Amino acid sequence: MKTENTAAAQIRTERRVIAKHASLLVGRIFLLVCLCVLFYPLRPSSVYLFAYTALFPWIFANILASRHEGKNPPVILSSCAKKYFYTPDHFRAETYTKNCLIFFLVIWQLSLNRTAAYPA
Repeated sequence: MKTENTAAAQIRTERRVIAKHASLLVGRIFLLVCLCVLFYPLRPSSVYLFAYTALFPWIFANILASRHEGKNPPVILSSCAKKYFYTPDHFRAETYTKNCLIFFLVIWQLSLNRTAAYPA
């Protein structure tokens, strides 16, 4: 009885984490499309943010994967995890990238408002 409850709780937790990972992935892809549209009008900053958004999760996930080789527990919902490219390392990389991107976008907006070259 207790093992069934713990297995069900683990499945719910994995489903929630995989859904968070999928939403972070979709949000990052949407941001890449928006930054691609802004390549020319807002040149230097949008190109840097685009490069960071495109490359950093891949680089950081590879660094984490090499550090945590064999230490991650197996995923019960493996078919769903494969569908959304979920691993605990990819989820950590996406979360860290999201936090950094929010910071960089706020700084970018503040710098645009200071120069008054662009409408707020």
